[in-house]
Amino acid sequence: MKLEREAAAARAARGEAAVGEEASSGRSGEAATADTADAASAESGNFVGELAEELGRVTWPSLGTVVQTTGLVVGIMISSAIVLLGANAAMFKAEEAFLDASKRHWDAEGGPLRKRTQQEKVAEVQRVDEERREIMEKVFGETGGRTSFEDLD
Repeated sequence: MKLEREAAAARAARGEAAVGEEASSGRSGEAATADTADAASAESGNFVGELAEELGRVTWPSLGTVVQTTGLVVGIMISSAIVLLGANAAMFKAEEAFLDASKRHWDAEGGPLRKRTQQEKVAEVQRVDEERREIMEKVFGETGGRTSFEDLD
């Protein structure tokens, strides 16, 4: 907005008509286009000048301030990484301890990872066969000496 007002004021000072004024002044389209092109090139030169002026007004930080701020950001990033890596390691150790405890419990309860004696294996097979027999009796009534579903064929 400010640039548009300044450009309009500059055109008025040079005696050029604004775009809306060209149509109302009755000038031909070619003359208006030529004036507009000249005004655009003058405005772009004016824009570059204003840009340089604004950049001159900017308060740039000193090299020491830039180095100090950059060091602070890098330090925060490194300390955050250390904290996150520590938390990750702690959670890994907790998970490992939990899984080890679960494995020990599973093995103590007779899980498949524990080496069992032949006697324990035979007892397990007999227990499973007894469970099958009970299921067969519930489903079919008297089993008739059958010990598995394959015997029904």
